[in-house]
Amino acid sequence: MANYKFTKTFIKQADAVMANLGLTKYTSPQQKANNTLFYYDAKTDQYYGFYESGYCRRFIPCTFHWGTTAVIQGKNYKGYQLNRTKTKCNNLGKNKIGETIYSYNKSRIPANPLEQLGIITYSIVRQWS
Repeated sequence: MANYKFTKTFIKQADAVMANLGLTKYTSPQQKANNTLFYYDAKTDQYYGFYESGYCRRFIPCTFHWGTTAVIQGKNYKGYQLNRTKTKCNNLGKNKIGETIYSYNKSRIPANPLEQLGIITYSIVRQWS
């Protein structure tokens, strides 16, 4: 798994871009300890997270507890990965009648910090259209 370190310069750039889009920085003590960048979009009531693992996520409000992946300020949110995916085909061999059996695995592609900024910015702008 990729692991990127957010530099002070990148954090300032991300803060500026998110502020220009009208988002406010929201970082819990745990997120700060993990060097996670988290922003709130009041227009859509959604949160966006940048992670040093290379993943970026959007959290949308949900009115039910089932399926909740995060509780932020007492409210239930469902988190979604925003990273691109790749599919891998695995040949599992042949079954009893000689047919080839395949399995498919989908995995997320980690993004470097600048790619994450682009992915999240694109996602925010799409939500507004």
